[in-house]
Amino acid sequence: MKRLEVVAGIIQYRGRILCMQRGESRHAYVSGKYEFPGGKVEKGETGHEALMRELREEMNMKVSVSAGDYYTTVEHSYPDFFLRMHLYRVRVETPEFQRKEHIHHEWLRPEELTRLDWAPADRPVAEKLCREEGAVIRFDASSTRTIAHRGLSGLRMENTLEAFSLASAHGYWGIETDVHQTRDGEFIILHDDDTDRISGEHHVVSECTLEKLRNIPLRDLSGCGEKNLRMPLLREYIRICRDGGKQAVLEIKSRMQENSLEKLMKEISEEGMLEDTVFISFHMEMLAFIRKCLKKQRIQFLCGRMEVNLVEKLADLEMDLDIHHAALTEEILNTLHVSGREVNVWTVDDPARAEELCSWGVDYLTTNILLQNEVPAGSREG
Repeated sequence: MKRLEVVAGIIQYRGRILCMQRGESRHAYVSGKYEFPGGKVEKGETGHEALMRELREEMNMKVSVSAGDYYTTVEHSYPDFFLRMHLYRVRVETPEFQRKEHIHHEWLRPEELTRLDWAPADRPVAEKLCREEGAVIRFDASSTRTIAHRGLSGLRMENTLEAFSLASAHGYWGIETDVHQTRDGEFIILHDDDTDRISGEHHVVSECTLEKLRNIPLRDLSGCGEKNLRMPLLREYIRICRDGGKQAVLEIKSRMQENSLEKLMKEISEEGMLEDTVFISFHMEMLAFIRKCLKKQRIQFLCGRMEVNLVEKLADLEMDLDIHHAALTEEILNTLHVSGREVNVWTVDDPARAEELCSWGVDYLTTNILLQNEVPAGSREG
């Protein structure tokens, strides 16, 4: 049987996915069916290179696709050939393209995908996207910007490339994560000071080298060990945010010396993401040093409750506030806004509470699982 190696794009625009309908075909089992657009992989091409070429040639759509945009691979045996299809997530800034080979198209939300008549190989992908989206809890918001806490951690293991990539594919304004420094001075992504909770093995982060930590397999959401899950590098996280058009909301967990903070800022700058990064921390002295170095950088002080003279301190240091939602009242929010401070609330997973906070006018809302129904335009605007 003939074997075909192809690529396809899950093309997304403002939370909707492009579905293309095929015309008449000599193979009746795909005639008139919907599919994700793409084509064959030519000799010497990588999957993402082939997809960029196919979309350019067949739809006059110029996009940037990287290996990190990989989503899944499906295999299907048709009566006349065997198909192996690699799919990549592709975000576009405009819904415009030229339809050359297809007879119709629709832009649908992920939860609507299964109402279409899909080609047999594409249907499992549509169903997978529908299931993933269905687990997200939607709520109504106005201008509040939502931030995915440790990636889309309600659906994927926190602080992993999977969690970041899934958040990037949804309508979040930013993706939050936590950064530590290893014994050999490198930056790695995880929340806790040790690896007990995420791996079942006890290793203190500050006492381990980067290589040691990167070789530790992580648990998945079910608590089982997953050999392919590893702690990401800072650069890997930053690149997912950059390529997905998301703001990086970076919590500095470990206490770092000034030279380490300088190295941190330099590494982010080298990826072209410094202007699209928000630094957050419970350690005000570190944030104050970043403010000294970067006069216009967005910085948020993390706290669990309001403290005496905190509004005045924030105003003096030109910092905003990232506060536990239970500690915020509408009166406190108004006081902060009058002083020119923006307010982020963490971590909100109840849609009723989220809508209440948004009605007050909070600027940002950090969540594990919620997603607002309408996304403010310009996801990377300051």
